[in-house]
Amino acid sequence: MREHSDYHCYYFIDIGKKDLVQISNTACWAGIRDPKDYYYYSNTKIDHWGSRERVHYKESIPYIYIDFFRTKHNSLINTKVLLKFINEITECKIVTINKKSYIKYKLINDNHYYSNLVLLNFIRMIWYKPPLFNHEQFFKDIRKKDITIEDALYFLMDMTKINVLPPGRGYANYLDHSLITPGIIPKHSKLLFEYRGERMDQFLIQKIE
Repeated sequence: MREHSDYHCYYFIDIGKKDLVQISNTACWAGIRDPKDYYYYSNTKIDHWGSRERVHYKESIPYIYIDFFRTKHNSLINTKVLLKFINEITECKIVTINKKSYIKYKLINDNHYYSNLVLLNFIRMIWYKPPLFNHEQFFKDIRKKDITIEDALYFLMDMTKINVLPPGRGYANYLDHSLITPGIIPKHSKLLFEYRGERMDQFLIQKIE
């Protein structure tokens, strides 16, 4: 369980070994940027620095397994509600492997990085509180029972839009790797599956017919 909000993402892949192997790059899902080019930590080999050796894996993968998603500041109920919506878009659920819990997430669009980044950054909200965002209210909004939802992605983007706060002092940038973007335009899941752009914020703010 994480002790505090942290933007790092710890996730694993299944390459047919006894145990899952951990992707070595933990910065903002960057380890899945290339759909057939992954680096993971060996579970058995040690490099000359005394650390686990990084191994190059050049095959496509269908799933990632996300670890360290439990936090003290967000409830398991919130986690399950969010994953329920994402599971309506692509397979996404909590699984137990070797007595350990992971979020199993099915990559979309032939592992296209920026399409997946949209959904994965929703998942990251489970443990990460983005700046300039009403994090607690977002989870209250998605848990409301008296709402009609036609499309899960449209709903999550809409709830994000209404909880983005105005730019504050000392934080002038909204980065491409953040859902917290002024002018976000909610879109249906179908458009995400069609998207092949080279930026995530392009998908978030552009009107796509």
